Amino acid sequence: MNPEYPSQQPQQPYQGQPGYPPQQPSYAPPPPGYGQPGYPPQQQYANTAQPSRRGPSSLGSMTAELVSGLAYLSMIIAGPIIPLILFLIEKNPFAKFHAAQATLLSAAVYVIAIAAGIVSSIIFASAAAANSSILGIFGVIPECVAGIVAIAGLVYWIMGMINGFQGKFFKMPLIGDFAERMAGAQGQIQP
Repeated sequence: MNPEYPSQQPQQPYQGQPGYPPQQPSYAPPPPGYGQPGYPPQQQYANTAQPSRRGPSSLGSMTAELVSGLAYLSMIIAGPIIPLILFLIEKNPFAKFHAAQATLLSAAVYVIAIAAGIVSSIIFASAAAANSSILGIFGVIPECVAGIVAIAGLVYWIMGMINGFQGKFFKMPLIGDFAERMAGAQGQIQP
């Protein structure tokens, strides 16, 4: 003992020091039936995931619902490119339909926005060349149409994503029938 610190105990050797046996772990699992009185014993939980209502996807361990929702969600990243890739490699009719619909929706919004921008630019350039402010007002109309289409595209994008993740059949106006023919899923998908 150190005279300056009388309450200090001599240090115990650490576990790996030669000449001392290794220490055994002090924890052992409780015996069966052990627990607080009045409470049932703890249960072991297995995988409680629900089986896919629409079947498996051909893309590994994903469900058709997951692929369908991801087709719409991926439009944020790369527009129609990722949904098109999913459409080309997917074999499940439900997921293939939603991938086709997401591709068409994204492509339609892009095409209309680009066309409205071109028409608007032509009208504005013509108005500037003719030095006419009245003609320039008509250049706003294609931009308003593009804005309305963008809002409608956003609404249908959200609706498609929600329905895809939930495994619901949702056919959009104008492009839904074409997407169903593209996917070859006429009559194969039950609502």
